[in-house]
Amino acid sequence: MQAKPALFFEASVRHLFLSSSSKLSVAEARTLLRRCRRIVSLFVLPPFSTGSLIREMTLTQMKKWADYLGDLFGCYDAIDLSHPVFRSVTHIDISEQVRAGDTRICPGLVALPALTHLCLNNDVPVAILRRMLDECAQLQVLVNLWSHHVSGAAYHVASNPPVSDVRFVVVIFTNYWRDWEAGARGHTDFWAAADAFVARKRRCDIAEKVYTLLPLCMAFIDPHQASSGACVRHSLFTELGVTSSALPTSNSRPHQLHLSRPSGLLLDGPSSCAEQLTLPANR
Repeated sequence: MQAKPALFFEASVRHLFLSSSSKLSVAEARTLLRRCRRIVSLFVLPPFSTGSLIREMTLTQMKKWADYLGDLFGCYDAIDLSHPVFRSVTHIDISEQVRAGDTRICPGLVALPALTHLCLNNDVPVAILRRMLDECAQLQVLVNLWSHHVSGAAYHVASNPPVSDVRFVVVIFTNYWRDWEAGARGHTDFWAAADAFVARKRRCDIAEKVYTLLPLCMAFIDPHQASSGACVRHSLFTELGVTSSALPTSNSRPHQLHLSRPSGLLLDGPSSCAEQLTLPANR
């Protein structure tokens, strides 16, 4: 990170994923966030997601956000989705479970001016699902996201849908990081898969009673780089009885970007191939 000028990060970085295994100190992560002022998708987990972090964020173009709101703001009672960072956000994945009687998250979601896609994890009270569908004025998709480790509970919800709305989709994931990476690269992530699923239901291509998207994670080998073994992970989904057609064709060459995992920086560049950036280890 020290090898790049500060303006490089503002001009180039559009996607950032920070997790507990990232080889950055908290101070370095905060410096990185301050420099990356044009991020469009962000996922930050503890220890980087803390109550003081939100006060340092000056993002004005963010579209996709995922995190624990309580961690981001410091505690549940401090959650305030009227923060300027969220004005441009269209896709929100709330990592913590939203419980009955919520007074901080739901009112904030309803008031977001650009929100079109919402993801709530695991068990969600029926009243909250209905409120989001009824009161989020521009909502196009409401995802109920479950890990494959608890897929039995997800299937139960999908088999006994708590709401009857074409926008409601139950999604089961196997590897969240790979799915996030696929979306950042412009491939099919669970958001894009849910969009396609809802569109097909509206066309009656999928039965009205089907609400489940099943994950299928594959490694797509770029034919142009097959000799070197280079590959990018491409996350696909299939709905019950229907196979997605999201695999890249020979005419859609994926970006060849090597990430310093699990701190993901996806950079825009002058060509179709983004520049490699390796983040330093802690000193």
